[in-house]
Amino acid sequence: MTIGVCSWSLRPDSPEGLTDVVSECGLAAVQLALSPMLDGKWSASETRRTLEDHGIAVLSTMLQTKGEDYSTLESIKLTGGLRPDEHWDTNLDTVKRAAELVHDFRAYLVTFHAGFLPHDPADPLRRVMIDRIRQVHDIFAEAQIDTALETGQESAETLRELLEELNVDARTKYLAKLRNPTDGAGHATGGGHGDAHSAGHGEGHVEGGEHPVGHGGGLGRPLEVLEQHAELVATEAGHG
Repeated sequence: MTIGVCSWSLRPDSPEGLTDVVSECGLAAVQLALSPMLDGKWSASETRRTLEDHGIAVLSTMLQTKGEDYSTLESIKLTGGLRPDEHWDTNLDTVKRAAELVHDFRAYLVTFHAGFLPHDPADPLRRVMIDRIRQVHDIFAEAQIDTALETGQESAETLRELLEELNVDARTKYLAKLRNPTDGAGHATGGGHGDAHSAGHGEGHVEGGEHPVGHGGGLGRPLEVLEQHAELVATEAGHG
């Protein structure tokens, strides 16, 4: 099993700083945040070379959307993921640039925060967000890159409905962190900004898996498997 860590959780100020901390943790793999390179703070080629020189593998990557504010639950509800209209064009352009960058690291899996998905199927915002999720997925799929959604507040039923509405196939993976606010227990099926494990090859906030992520955009679990997983998590949550 390969164990890794999300690079942004370590708050490195340079590629060298990242490799130093990862090595101090006794690890040799990361889920790599793309933001330092997309923002021009780090050189992609230098980052790749530094990680390779230290024997640190990139198991997957993470895309951060513009304007996310995690200071409160209400602020992230309004600003998280693909939800804000004012940042949609910028985020879509970032996705296109990220698709090229992911190939440089040969990871072929990128995760991103979808944003707070309305639970009510009749909510107009839900349709907007689903359309945006599909656009992002299509851009990465065209580049032969798997996509994974980071969520945090949806119930198993809402996630099942989302998968059905998206009409996903085996090329797409979804990470979902399901939390039951009534008992305070966090039952996780995926990751991102909280502890989790993957519904696919084991990539989440703490990476792990016996098989590396493959190339081709075709390694995600089929819809029926994800539905069964959601049912299992919901049952576990109900038992506290």
